[in-house]
Amino acid sequence: MKPEELSKHVTDTVNFSFDRLDTVRSGALNELKAFQQIKRDVLKKHKARLTEKLGPDHQKVVVVGKKIRNIDHMSKDLDVLITEANIKVESVDKNTWKIHGKVIDKDRKGIKNLTATLHDQKGKWLREMGYGCTDENGYFSISYTLIDETGLSISMEDKLFLYISDKKQTILYKDSEPLFIRPGRIDYKAIYISDIKEVCTPPVSDTHETELPAGRWVVKGRVTDENDNGIGGVTMSLYDKEGIFDDRFGTVHTDKNGNFIARYEAEQFSDLIKANPDIYLKVIDKEGNVIYSSRKKIRFEVGRIETFKIKIKKK
Repeated sequence: MKPEELSKHVTDTVNFSFDRLDTVRSGALNELKAFQQIKRDVLKKHKARLTEKLGPDHQKVVVVGKKIRNIDHMSKDLDVLITEANIKVESVDKNTWKIHGKVIDKDRKGIKNLTATLHDQKGKWLREMGYGCTDENGYFSISYTLIDETGLSISMEDKLFLYISDKKQTILYKDSEPLFIRPGRIDYKAIYISDIKEVCTPPVSDTHETELPAGRWVVKGRVTDENDNGIGGVTMSLYDKEGIFDDRFGTVHTDKNGNFIARYEAEQFSDLIKANPDIYLKVIDKEGNVIYSSRKKIRFEVGRIETFKIKIKKK
């Protein structure tokens, strides 16, 4: 047997053995959970008898109640362990690094449809590394394959940080300790956050002021109703406040999630001496009605990138 064939045979054997161990572990955990459930049922009946005989505030009743709560907490932890044991993780080759894990809420339940991404030290999403979405068990996985070490776009010395975000691009979690690309290795993360159920979407590409061409400005944001649901299909009109007459930079429409982005150039300013424009927005519905205006809250001397969060209230 050739060395490379022997290496593959050993790797396959080890992986098969670990899969069998996970199956055995899952079975043992399920048996433990079933035993704890039987114990809980017995304690619950015992508590009912003691309560009838001694009253709900008696010390013996309180102690039994505490034991029942401890079993409930253990049951939640066992569910997490059982789910982890049932996860089938594909092995990686010598050129691939994988980060995978689970996102669970305060009740130890997996949160589905969240987005997992990797970012650099400045918080910029590393697009070339892709992204992962949590499944119904809260499980996600991101793999990155290196062609060869001379062609690395991301160095193995670069610090990477895992982010978890929701549909609105709200960051729910980010690493405090960095990760590093290690070809042939698999890293695991267990992440605890509050229960949020959203639709997983690709992350928005970062746009930094230093990356914008000279003379270009960006206005972006989201339009929502009072319940934070995105309002799609409305028109966003962008204005530069200029004394009596205001200049309109143009219009864009919100997408189905209420997001919008508008770009404009320096030559669109009516006053070319001015360094930055003084902008405000109008939101116009499909019938042509102005349903929001920020003219009374003009942003003076804005930066290269401005973000608006607009909430439309019912009249």
